[in-house]
Amino acid sequence: MHLSRKNRRTIEALQEVLNVARKNKVDALTISGDLFESEEDAEALRRELRTKVFSGNDFEIIVIPGNHDSEAYRKNLDFGSDLRVLTKVPFDVIKEDKVAIIGVPFLKKASEDLIARLHEVRDKELVNILLLHCTLDISYGLADFGEEKEREYLPIDSYTLSELGFDYVLAGHFHADFIKKDLGEGRRFVYPGSPISLNWKHLGKRKVALLDIEKGDVKQIPLNSFYYDKLEVQIKPGFETQKLDEIREWVESHVGEVCELKIG
Repeated sequence: MHLSRKNRRTIEALQEVLNVARKNKVDALTISGDLFESEEDAEALRRELRTKVFSGNDFEIIVIPGNHDSEAYRKNLDFGSDLRVLTKVPFDVIKEDKVAIIGVPFLKKASEDLIARLHEVRDKELVNILLLHCTLDISYGLADFGEEKEREYLPIDSYTLSELGFDYVLAGHFHADFIKKDLGEGRRFVYPGSPISLNWKHLGKRKVALLDIEKGDVKQIPLNSFYYDKLEVQIKPGFETQKLDEIREWVESHVGEVCELKIG
């Protein structure tokens, strides 16, 4: 989310995520790190979020610290009655009904001890969901991580995650696109991407992941949040009218959207 007092669009994007959660009658909303842009933003926004955003919802909002806001929760965890921040090291565990949610607070690297303990914590009687702020073994460009100075926080590979045996791994840190990866035996890894375009490197309509554990289904749900989009056009002599029609059609397809467009 990267909530920032200097960028009200991030607050509006959060409200949109909550609206989508209500519309789909979710039991819980998870955010896998970087709810805030910084510790200072967390403090500046605390009162507004506590009274207007993270209270009075029909579902719990479960968050783990990311690299941007790892210090934001050390002094005061009260951001509202609905917000639950998993800060226990090396991981925190929530068990409710048919689900176990295991949240790993921000780490730069995963130790052998952490991997071993994650092997042990999985409850075979429940659906197990792991929340990570990590870098998976997918080929990335610098743009995929926004303005991060360091890309590879908690680098981890698909094989290790598959061996851990969690039914779902819901991850944060990757900004650009929605990515769903099969870990084998019905296990899924999901990067939903940022729910708002934070810069021109993040193009296209933003999405969230809707997880239905009864059906074993992960859906992409589009958001009505701010995004950037760009169209690159090459115009050859004799095809000017055709290309102008394509540009017009592309622009018209964005009418009513909360976006900024660029044509080059």
